[in-house]
Amino acid sequence: MLTVYIARMLRLLGSHARDHTGAYGDALLAVRVLSDQPFTLGYLAHGSFPEAYQRGVLVSEQKADLTVTIGALAGTDTDLLATTWLVATDLMQTFGVPEARAVTQEGAVRGRWMPSDCQHGLTEFAAERGVVLDESEPTDAT
Repeated sequence: MLTVYIARMLRLLGSHARDHTGAYGDALLAVRVLSDQPFTLGYLAHGSFPEAYQRGVLVSEQKADLTVTIGALAGTDTDLLATTWLVATDLMQTFGVPEARAVTQEGAVRGRWMPSDCQHGLTEFAAERGVVLDESEPTDAT
């Protein structure tokens, strides 16, 4: 779900910056995931059982500072998803995950790795929005 939420927030940020403030070009993006309790990054295995990527890594704050293009955030879905991959991968690497699973560096969607509540209508979404559905395995898939 982290990747989906990142994509949604990036779209909101990019659209606001471009459409309401006239911003364009590059922007420094500071992403923070905060918790009042230490947390680790995980996923749902076998449909609903939570598993941690690396149990030994607990943090109360995870952050990433990146330079992104406002046009990519507010532009095509492919550009947005490629930027989402960059942000999500940066956050996930602390937890031993080499790259984001649900999207690719090129801005395609790995449907198999999307959360189950995002699976419905994914094929139609991709066709309507010009997004490629990718069947490749992420770097860390075992």
